[in-house]
Amino acid sequence: MPSNAEKKQLSEKQDFEITQEMEDKVQARMDAMGNPDEADVEGVPRLEKKDKEEEVRDENEEVKEEQEEEEEEIKDENEEVKEEQEEKEVKDENKEVKDDSKKEHVLPENYFQAMRHVGWEPERIKRVFEADPEQALEDFKFYHDSQNYVTQQTSSLGRAQQKQTQRVTDEATTKVKKDEAEYKGIDLKAIEDELGEDSPAAVAIIKAVNESNKLLHKEVQDLKQQRVEQAGPSDEEKVIWNTITTHFDSDAMKVFNEFYGSVDAGKNWEQSLTGAQLQARMNMIYEADAYHAGMKLQGKDVEYSEALNRAHLVISAPIQEKILRNELHGKIKKRSKGITVKSSGKATAKDTSKKKDPEATLLSKTKDRLKKLTGREPAS
Repeated sequence: MPSNAEKKQLSEKQDFEITQEMEDKVQARMDAMGNPDEADVEGVPRLEKKDKEEEVRDENEEVKEEQEEEEEEIKDENEEVKEEQEEKEVKDENKEVKDDSKKEHVLPENYFQAMRHVGWEPERIKRVFEADPEQALEDFKFYHDSQNYVTQQTSSLGRAQQKQTQRVTDEATTKVKKDEAEYKGIDLKAIEDELGEDSPAAVAIIKAVNESNKLLHKEVQDLKQQRVEQAGPSDEEKVIWNTITTHFDSDAMKVFNEFYGSVDAGKNWEQSLTGAQLQARMNMIYEADAYHAGMKLQGKDVEYSEALNRAHLVISAPIQEKILRNELHGKIKKRSKGITVKSSGKATAKDTSKKKDPEATLLSKTKDRLKKLTGREPAS
């Protein structure tokens, strides 16, 4: 603190009076500078507060910088993760493309045959299929199903014609058998009336001869029937039978061996086939006969082999649908031919043997026809 003498000296040198308030403020400023921990005096800022504010600002800036660095790191990590995901997606897409390129498709044998029926050459079928298998399968299926529909409609006409023809034939046969069975013989009553009283011996002889002729007539009829039953197939029937056996033994039918069966060398159908396989063959022949008759009714004469092919597409259709459902979900092989057919032999073909007459009769006739061709009774 200045002494009174100093104060007096100062007062002499200046125009204003130093008041106690001013002294207090100066003292407070000096105290604040010497004791920074003490409270501020009004109008005098504290140095410590300023320093702390600067420290806080520095810390905030450091925190902000750290946050920005962390955000930058997170951003970089997110970008890396995103890039990794994109790379993974690209790899997955490439893998899918690679897998798709490895994916193989089957051209079912029935579809191949259906396209052959509309006049396509094997090379054209293969070329179209390999260019776009999925579209080709869709188009070929349409042709296959359309042909089956036409075949079934034609076969229905043929069956109707067969029924009518069979009725006429049966009626004529019944009439002939009835006429043949009736032995008219001699009018014995007229003989007795004319010769009875005068020539009883002659009447007796005539009666004996009549009985002998009756027995002879029966024997002759039996021999005729036996000759008919023992008669071998005609040349036309032999050609048809060879066509049937060739059809079932062809390479195109080998993929359906479990459905139609295969006949070992030196054995007949009954020895080699199961009941279901034999029935499937009978159904095909029955359908082929009906289709052949239907085409003739329309004035179109087709080869019996063509009728068999059309009948096969219809009879094996249930199996074909099953194959498509199974094969198209798994690994498939791209080729123009060849599928492995797995048939349980259950309800895979229409069992016409249980249909009511006259269709059952027609099927029976087909079996009789086979018996005549092969010399054996087909098992059922």
